[in-house]
Amino acid sequence: MALTASELPKKVVGRYSDGNGLIFRVTEGKTRDWFLRVQRNGKRKEYYLGKYPQLSLSQAREKAREWRELAKMGYDPRNPKGVPTFRELAEEHIETKLANKALRTVDQWRSNFEAYVYPYIGEKDVDKIFRWDIEKLLLQKVDGGVLWLDKHVTADRVRMRVTRVLQRGVDHDHCIKNVATGILADLPDVKHVPRHHPMMPLENITEFFNHLRTNGKTDPLTRLAIEFGCLTVARSAEVRKARWEEVSGDVWTLPAERTKQREINDIFLSDRAIEILEEAKKLENGPYIFWSRNGQPKSDNTLNKSVKEQYLSRFGEPDGDVPVFHGFRASFKTWAEEFEVPFSDRVIEAMQGHQPEKSRVRAAYNRAKYVQQRRRASQMWCDFVVGRT
Repeated sequence: MALTASELPKKVVGRYSDGNGLIFRVTEGKTRDWFLRVQRNGKRKEYYLGKYPQLSLSQAREKAREWRELAKMGYDPRNPKGVPTFRELAEEHIETKLANKALRTVDQWRSNFEAYVYPYIGEKDVDKIFRWDIEKLLLQKVDGGVLWLDKHVTADRVRMRVTRVLQRGVDHDHCIKNVATGILADLPDVKHVPRHHPMMPLENITEFFNHLRTNGKTDPLTRLAIEFGCLTVARSAEVRKARWEEVSGDVWTLPAERTKQREINDIFLSDRAIEILEEAKKLENGPYIFWSRNGQPKSDNTLNKSVKEQYLSRFGEPDGDVPVFHGFRASFKTWAEEFEVPFSDRVIEAMQGHQPEKSRVRAAYNRAKYVQQRRRASQMWCDFVVGRT
């Protein structure tokens, strides 16, 4: 049923249709906005038209009519000349080129762009972006200094990702030249020294977890998540986003979209890992095992901060860097090497979610999953961590 001008100021929180895709929305904050829902290039889109009462009912209907016509012709109504903004082109690239990538990779692209790129060129049409725009965003000031100089690994990823998006613009005839190509020639040279995640010293692991279990300063689910991550040798995002539906008996099955290798990965649980799940079950609040506020997954920073704080609380300042959550993977690999565990390197690599066979030819023939070996190795690692050996 069509809306009337007199009823708009009286509408309560909700969404109201005027027909033909025109939507009037009232939010909890009492703001009133117009939106248009249309089909463009086979996909349903929703566009923001403007605020009420600045945009009256009659004006909203007229604007909606114009935008529907543009959408029918395949144009983006917000940019009818057909040249997308960098943000729009980046989203197209992510949705198409990265469609089969791990969710973690997609999240990293979006996070990088939101933090470092969109504030500079996000709303610029791609044919209006110049080389100095790219130079400026790579040399922007960040906490701790300059992005390119002081967060070089992140900055170089940003550079490569911006270059790929702009190349899409060239390939789709939105711009003549990829202005990010060769930008390294205009930037300061940086000698990069790779930094590895600080690992937990093997001699401190058992005492660390004894301390963690009895220290009431850390949230119970955070404590359980840290120990579960150590025992399963899983990555932070894999642990934080673990769901109850992924666990069956003593097997935690990671779906392909949540693994770095984009392949389903079965993780075989030790007795203590199963106990941890039983403890977490008592605190269940939705699909995620180690949830935070509102039932959402915990953040990476929460796990790293807790590991650091608990380590310093028990052992004081170390000679080197303070261990972080991801360092448990290095601790496991070091344990496997130094204690000469009776398993091949392929078994250890499989447990860490790596590709056991480096050669593609050999991988095509070697279909082994090392199930029994991984089960035994998982329990041996558990026994070492909890101090049974």
